[in-house]
Amino acid sequence: MPALPLQPQPNAKRVLITGFGVSRRLSQILTELLTDLGAIDRSYLQPFKGFENGNPSWKAVQKLHNEVLYTQSPVEPVTYHDQAVVAPPRPDASHPIHITAFEIATEYEAVLTKVPGFHARPPQLPAPADPLFSVSRPPEKGYDFIMHVGVAPPGPLRLEKLGDKTGYNKADAAKLLAPVVGSHLDGKEIRGFGVGYEKLSEKLETQLNLDDLLQHLKGEGIEEVRISDDAGHYLCDFIYYCSLAEAEKQKGVHGATPVFFMHCSPEDEPFSTQDVIEAIKKVVIWACARL
Repeated sequence: MPALPLQPQPNAKRVLITGFGVSRRLSQILTELLTDLGAIDRSYLQPFKGFENGNPSWKAVQKLHNEVLYTQSPVEPVTYHDQAVVAPPRPDASHPIHITAFEIATEYEAVLTKVPGFHARPPQLPAPADPLFSVSRPPEKGYDFIMHVGVAPPGPLRLEKLGDKTGYNKADAAKLLAPVVGSHLDGKEIRGFGVGYEKLSEKLETQLNLDDLLQHLKGEGIEEVRISDDAGHYLCDFIYYCSLAEAEKQKGVHGATPVFFMHCSPEDEPFSTQDVIEAIKKVVIWACARL
């Protein structure tokens, strides 16, 4: 029997977090690879080399499905005899946060067909293939915060500042390219976002104050973290721009949902899956305390 989704507390802040999974096409290729190495075009696998057992972003994000966190009460320093004293947290200031985790295939089409629904009122999420990730009824007024996680080369966590509208020239896991939206003077195709996105800027920025977030994470003990203004012009950048754009479209009608993207490293290079999970929690709690 499929697992029944956990119903959030009525007053909970609702957060949607996505991670990239292995696409159906890539799964098929990996299966074929095991049976006939000579017949496979290995270029399919290059963007996902080392992720045959799962994309590190989804391996972390999935562990947070139906997790309930709590915002931290603000603490205000006061003085007593010229000594700083931290006031105790107010019990009534803590607020529940309910997380929904959602897997996205590493394909441009998957992003274009699913992300707009994340920002609809109410949000529209397709039923996941795995019943363990059944989705709780989305909030009628939309999610309070949407976070996307993807994998980058080895190194620090990257807090991505912006998403790009065009410049997507690499094939996805299904060996398909992003839509053609124009051409350069030399005739070279421009790929990215076209119909429905014409009025939006070439670059869209997150609504979060990343300088403050960076300092918060460092204060929480995460030293290997930095702000980035280049999300890579691939699926991570693509989903980020798409989500920011859909939030922007809702801005004048329902209000824009804050959107953020974080790049993690491959497993243990240097962050373990648990390290990434803890970092995501810190971001979510920090962001939701400021909504």
